[in-house]
Amino acid sequence: MAGASRRTILKSLTAVGALSALDMSLPVQLLPGQLESGLFEPQSARPRVTVGLNNDVNICSFGGYNGPCLIQDDAYKAARDTGADTIRYTLYWHKVEPRRGDRIWWQVDKEMERMHNAGFQVYLNPMWGPAWATGGFPVWEGFDGCNAPFRNPDGSIGVRFDRTKPGCAAPPPLDVGAYVDFTGAVTERYKDVVKFMGGMNEFNYNTFWPWGTWNGDEFTPDFKAAMDWVGRPFYETVKSIAPEISIIGPEMDDIGSLDRILGEEQGHYWDILSFHGYDWAAGYPEHALRRVDEFMNVIKRRDDTRPVWITETGKMGDVRVPGSMRSQAEGEVGFLKGIEARGDIDKVIFYRIQAGLNNTYGWIQRDDSTPENGWKQWPVLQRPVALAMREYLTGQPLPSGYPVGESVGRRRAVRRAPDFDRTDSLYDPASQRYVQWDGEKYVPR
Repeated sequence: MAGASRRTILKSLTAVGALSALDMSLPVQLLPGQLESGLFEPQSARPRVTVGLNNDVNICSFGGYNGPCLIQDDAYKAARDTGADTIRYTLYWHKVEPRRGDRIWWQVDKEMERMHNAGFQVYLNPMWGPAWATGGFPVWEGFDGCNAPFRNPDGSIGVRFDRTKPGCAAPPPLDVGAYVDFTGAVTERYKDVVKFMGGMNEFNYNTFWPWGTWNGDEFTPDFKAAMDWVGRPFYETVKSIAPEISIIGPEMDDIGSLDRILGEEQGHYWDILSFHGYDWAAGYPEHALRRVDEFMNVIKRRDDTRPVWITETGKMGDVRVPGSMRSQAEGEVGFLKGIEARGDIDKVIFYRIQAGLNNTYGWIQRDDSTPENGWKQWPVLQRPVALAMREYLTGQPLPSGYPVGESVGRRRAVRRAPDFDRTDSLYDPASQRYVQWDGEKYVPR
């Protein structure tokens, strides 16, 4: 990109200005784990805990496993309308710099512009290194390297490191110098428009950072290597360029591993501590909140007083399964209420901003554009969880015309069509009407 064009984009991002803070004066009173039966509850006081959304779909927008899927302006606007104020944006190193020194910034520039234009503050999280930075071997290159599709316990499809692939049993180490150079380039480019950065993601798995030892099928991560190769270099590089940027980490998804990597920190390399609040084996939100308590106990036992964010959590909702999106909405609102009742976490970043027929986490329904559907552009729709969060976070009522009457959630009798679950309805901001999936397409309600 030409220097003048880049300066124009960055200048436009800087002009967006600071976001107005949510009123945090009156926290919601709720016992830990308590979940009210209603979905859309009128909220007299706005919550103390602020909310964000993950944006990790840009892995496919370079023509990868799922076709182009840049999030469009209308999807960001629909997400910001819910009251969420932050995007955790995953920047894939191997997509931006596929060859040493040949950096392709256009997509990141465009998404940064769109996120800021919608009013989001951005937490920038680079990850996944290119083959040229790992001994010429594609260790981290999405589905093309040592990673392979994996079905999670909740039925969703994720990725896991597959050491049975050729060369993956003993992958080469990371070129730390190249990592520092790239981190510096990212920081220089976006330092005026980014307040938060982080260099880690789930070190306890071998998916993103395959450093450790194998005993049969058991993987033991090497947290010292993680800190030496990524943790400390990332912090020191960012702070040397932009000391005002807050560093977030370690983005752990395992309670014991959080304790271990905090023990390896040996200094101050995160300004804000973070972990992921899923619960694969039991129920959401109740059991997920119990796991949050266990994570927080690790931090409290160390007398660590740094701010804490939950940077991934969430529940799936499938438009094709009756009642599934109602369960998602009740679960995620219930999780947020439980976090507010605890009073020791500042932000919850839900997974994720955009959902589809094949990716059922998310608040905004924007089904994947693929060759199989002729690259059809689907409408941007707000899911029930987005509507529930909007009412809960901002106090705004439901958009008019809700199919079952305007008294939803206020515990008065409501009319129900015999073939319609009241919370399976999605809202189309463009047409200002509610729609429902009929098995092939979205139809007005």
